[in-house]
Parts: sequence; structure tokens; C-alpha cells
Amino acid sequence: MRWVRSLISVLLILVMFGGLISPAMSMSIDKKPYLIDDTKLKEIKFKQLYRSDKDFKRYVDQIRKILSKDKLSDKDWKEFKKFFNIVFKKIEGIELNDKEFGILKHIIEKEKLKIKVYKCYSQTKGLSTTASVLVAYNYLPKLYQPIADINNGNKLIRTYAKVFDENIYGHHLPGKYIIEVTYVFSDEDYPNPIIDRAYDWYRYIEWGRFEDIETFFLIVDKSTGRVDKLSFVGLQIYWWNPFYGEWRFIDPIYSGSATWNTGVHEKAKVTSFNTNGTHPIVYINTWNHAIGERDNNPSMRDVAFNTWLNPVEGSRINAENEYSTCIYNNEKLTEVP
Repeated sequence: MRWVRSLISVLLILVMFGGLISPAMSMSIDKKPYLIDDTKLKEIKFKQLYRSDKDFKRYVDQIRKILSKDKLSDKDWKEFKKFFNIVFKKIEGIELNDKEFGILKHIIEKEKLKIKVYKCYSQTKGLSTTASVLVAYNYLPKLYQPIADINNGNKLIRTYAKVFDENIYGHHLPGKYIIEVTYVFSDEDYPNPIIDRAYDWYRYIEWGRFEDIETFFLIVDKSTGRVDKLSFVGLQIYWWNPFYGEWRFIDPIYSGSATWNTGVHEKAKVTSFNTNGTHPIVYINTWNHAIGERDNNPSMRDVAFNTWLNPVEGSRINAENEYSTCIYNNEKLTEVP
């Protein structure tokens, strides 16, 4: 019968999609339900207010103007607190008290552009030499993420890989492939719920997205066919808008010895790590998705993602341009990876 054939077709499609999705995870878990569309709903609410509420738009624009400064004065922070609480109340119905704002200020200060001198020097001359993204399939990491983080709606949702052959953004590494690895998580959650809600909106105003994006590099020896180094160094992306352009510094994302309730951005070049075949094994160790070669939270249950199974070809600016409302059109490294 026709309806039977239709039902069978639907079931086959579901099986096919299930087969495509499931291999990205090396084990199954019983996840708590969360609202998959929560991020989109927040984006819609923000955009509606920005279009329809003149005061909301004015305060958001003033916040962005303040945050564009190299260093914020006491007066800047006072104005930022005033404007942010107005915006936050319109969105969430609450304001931050002095203690809560102090915590948010501390987080923002750690994330502000740290090495402004990089904004002043000229673009490093020299072309990058790229190789096929197929190289990345042999070396992308096995990534362990805590189940509690996934259940809170912060699951790894995409892996980007860009393969460079001996030359990356003007830096020359003879005999090496350099793989730029970028992970996109659906969100990141500060341990305090109120601060987390404020932090979400700060990130959306400053970076144009709720998703969390992290980048590091793999250095592969072409003669041995093995990863020599995990390189957690900073990079820069050029933010373009109709009013001015700006090189934005992206912090390195090494976790060091930090544990879950800590948010860190450390720099490191790691040469000793475990592997799964030719794939390095790395762990999400902190709430802001800092990555390390050791599991710093052994009491937390993890899920392992075989990130080489489903990568998208692209660099950090490709990820940003897909998930952010900001527009980026250039990228460079602050040092040799």
C-alpha cells in the first residue's frame, strides 16, 4: 500500500540520518532535555528590541562604543554599568547589583584585548600555503567534554579545520603541516546563573553571538606522520564594520591545571600527550571550554567526540562569520605556533 511505502521511506531516512550523526560520539548518553532553540529565541528577542526600541538601540550602541576602547576608565565602567543594566532589565527583567557587576567586570577585563601593540604593527608579509583538508582527518583530536556541560546546553556542535603546508600567516615551519582547529560550542555557562545570563548578553553585544568558539593548532611532522605539538597561542581576526575596522585579539585557550569552576585562557606549546592512533586526546577542563592534554576533573563523567569524523573546512574567521553578526575578513597569528 502507498502509505506503507511512505512510512518505510521515512524510517529509512531517519536511519540514514542517525547513521550520519551518531559516529561523532564514541559513547551514548542519557541527556537531560534542554531547549535547543533557546539561543535563537534570545537572538530574535534582541533583534526585535534593537529594531523597535530606540532607547534599547542607543544604549547597546553606547556599550559597544565603550567596549571598543583599549582601556576602560572608571568613568567608562560607571557608564557601562548604567547602560548594561538598562539593557539587561529590558531583556531579562532584572539588574545586576554591585557584587554581581563586579564579577562581570572581572570576566570582561580578562577577555579584553590584552596585547594592543599587535593592533599597531603592519600585517606580516608572506603567503600561507594550504593543503587539502583531508590531511586533518588523520590528526584531529579525540575531545572529551563533561556530560554536565552537554546537559546544560553547551555541546560541541561543529569542528572547523584548516590545513597549512609549512607556511601559516607569514610564519615558516619547514617539514610541517599546521592544522588550525576551531571548535564551536552551543553556549558556555558561568557557574552563577545570574552572572551567566548577564555574561551571555555581554558576549552577544560584544561578539555578536551566544555560541562559544575556541581555536588552537596542531603541528604535524610530515616525515613521521605524527602530531609533534599542541600549540595554544593567540591569534587576531580583523573585524570590519561600516564605521571602523579593528584587529581583535583572540586569547589562547589552554587550561593548564585549572578545574571546572575556573575560567582561564593560558598560552602553551604542549609536546607530551596521549593519542588515539594518530589523534591527540584532549579534554575540556573549565566552564569556558579551556582545553588541556590531561583530565583535570576525573570525578566528572565525559563524552568523547571523534572530531575528525565531521569537520568543516575553514579557519577561525569562517566560524565567526557563520555564527556571529560581526563580519571578519582577515586573520593572523601573534607568534609562531
